[in-house]
Amino acid sequence: MDDLLRQARNAADRKDWRTALEAATRAVASAAPGDALDRAREEESRIRSLMPGAAPGGAPAGGTKPPSPAEKKPAGPGKPPEAPPEKKPAAPSRDDEASELFRSSREAMEAGRIGDAERGFYRLLAEHGEAKIVRDYGVEVRQRLADALKKGRGVAGLFHGGLQFKGNRAVLTYEFEDPAEAGDWETVATFAVPQKGVFRVEGGELVGEGAASFMTRACFRSESVTMSFRIRPGIPARDMGAMMAEPRDLANHLLFTIGNEYFKLGKGSGAYAQPGNVIFVFGKGMWRDTDAGMVGFVRTAFADDPRVPPRKWSEVEVVKDKDKARFTIEGRALNGRSVGDNRYEITGVRAALFVLLSDAAFDEVTVEGELDPEWVRAERERVFPEPR
Repeated sequence: MDDLLRQARNAADRKDWRTALEAATRAVASAAPGDALDRAREEESRIRSLMPGAAPGGAPAGGTKPPSPAEKKPAGPGKPPEAPPEKKPAAPSRDDEASELFRSSREAMEAGRIGDAERGFYRLLAEHGEAKIVRDYGVEVRQRLADALKKGRGVAGLFHGGLQFKGNRAVLTYEFEDPAEAGDWETVATFAVPQKGVFRVEGGELVGEGAASFMTRACFRSESVTMSFRIRPGIPARDMGAMMAEPRDLANHLLFTIGNEYFKLGKGSGAYAQPGNVIFVFGKGMWRDTDAGMVGFVRTAFADDPRVPPRKWSEVEVVKDKDKARFTIEGRALNGRSVGDNRYEITGVRAALFVLLSDAAFDEVTVEGELDPEWVRAERERVFPEPR
């Protein structure tokens, strides 16, 4: 939603009113109830007030301000009379807003955008219960909401990316053509370095720079999770890739690193470099020689090749399957373990992309696994609270 608002403001600055209004309207449609929705509506209203045809400042609603004495004087020789200012278009009423939301939600349902439909029909009942469209078509709204819940298995409304199912496994897909997709992720400072990182959607790609992880809000069961993506590294192509972190303690995680240079094996003066592509397992006790209570890590697989080139796209897939891990780059697989010296297996998975003092673009991201039912329950309570 924030990316859509940023897009709307930038378009308004360029006076590209159509793009600005479309982005603001989509932000309103995708915003969760509460502060986010209020901010989206305020921006939409602001853009409407700036559009050509809005009355100049000081004009009373629905009319024009009375002419000043100077304005009553006849125009000078050869000077055509000034056209009267246009009337400011009336702001849409609550009934108009509800009717538009009903139309767009029904259209989303028919187009197979089940998540958009679920969010829209929920908002009609939660925020527009007194609107005429809801009074007249309330039975249909409730039935369509129930249909969306059923078709989306109770989770479609929690995601802005693509969603399909393979048995009990959810398959989430992200092309990042729609900035709203970024709402399914959050930027997390997972590395103990002074420089922090940022991720942003830019030109239909996800761009990361600095030191951070871009992590799914969704939590998956730990038995088997797969993530695939395309990556285009900056220069140099090092210290970037994917992470699978334990939701209850992100310090426990698997790190699939392309071109490792940052992490060294051993400790103190005896530490040594481990270049190449590496599968690391992090956490307390993961390395038997770690000081008590400290987070350590072990290398469970590494390879010098393939070397991922900078400024070119490469295909990557990472897998956690019980106590095994697999890291595939351009079809070449690197097999390791997903557990450290203490044999501890993380209890759940949040998938992430990361950069570590580096920069890269990511695209065509797919995350597949069985969603954690406890996360689904808590997230539904957050996104779809019971109407007061």
